[in-house]
Amino acid sequence: MLVCAPNVRESRVSISLQQSGFTSSKERSCLSKRRYWSQVDAMVMAARCMERRNLPALGAYRCGNCAGWHLTRQV
Repeated sequence: MLVCAPNVRESRVSISLQQSGFTSSKERSCLSKRRYWSQVDAMVMAARCMERRNLPALGAYRCGNCAGWHLTRQV
């Protein structure tokens, strides 16, 4: 889990797997990721993580399960 900047608006998905109603492993994987409310918030966090942790390029993608944004290393 990438945690680099506390001031970016993000939300931790805290619903248990039993309560989520997600059935596929792809849907369940969303529960373990940080959700950002906008693409801008996600990209700000990606830039900070790349700088502070010397990570390779990070991108953001819109999640079809939670309608939020997650970070990815696949850019």
